[in-house]
Amino acid sequence: KQREVVYRKRRTVLETGDFENETLRLIGEELDHVIGFHTSVEEGEWNVQEIVNEANAMFSSLHEQEALKKLETIRDDRSKDEIEKRGLILEYLIGEAKKVYNQKELMIGKETWSMIQKSLYLRSLDTLWMNHLDEIDYLRQGIGLRGYGQRDPLIEYKREAFDLFLGLMDTVRKTYLMTILKVEQRNEALAEEKP
Repeated sequence: KQREVVYRKRRTVLETGDFENETLRLIGEELDHVIGFHTSVEEGEWNVQEIVNEANAMFSSLHEQEALKKLETIRDDRSKDEIEKRGLILEYLIGEAKKVYNQKELMIGKETWSMIQKSLYLRSLDTLWMNHLDEIDYLRQGIGLRGYGQRDPLIEYKREAFDLFLGLMDTVRKTYLMTILKVEQRNEALAEEKP
C-alpha cells in the first residue's frame, strides 16, 4: 500500500503541468505544523520566536524582527481566540512565503521554475523512499522478537510501518521545502569564468 501511495504521488508530480499549487499547499501544511507545535501551550507561553526561526530556516528572506513583532501583536490581541490567532499567524507566514516563491518564479521563469520544483520534489521523494525501504527491511527482520514480549508481531509490524511511513511523508515535505525556497539563479557567464 505504501508503494502504491508513493508511485501514485510520483505519477501525479510527473503529470502535473504547473507545480505551484502543490508547493504552496506543502508550505501551508509545514507552517501549520510548526505553528501548531509551538502554540500547543497556554497562549502567553506561545513560542513565537521559534515559529519565526523555523519559518526563517525555510525561507531566509524573512525579516526576523518585523515578523517577530507581527506575531507578538497577533498573540497579544485580546479580541481574538486561539484558533483565530493561529489562523492569522499562518496567513501572515504563508503571505511571506508566497512573496519569496513569486520572486523566484519571476527571476527564473515560470517553466524552468516548475521543472526545478518537480525534479527537487522527486529527488527528495526517491532518496527518502529508498531509505524508508531499508528501514522497513530492518523492522521486518527484528519484528519476530515482539512475539517474546507477548505482542502480536503482525499488528506491531503494521503499526510501526505505518508510523515510519507518516514520518517519511513529513520528511519528504520538509526536505523539499528546505531546498526549493533556497534555490538561486546562477549567472552562466560568471560560472564559466570561475575555475
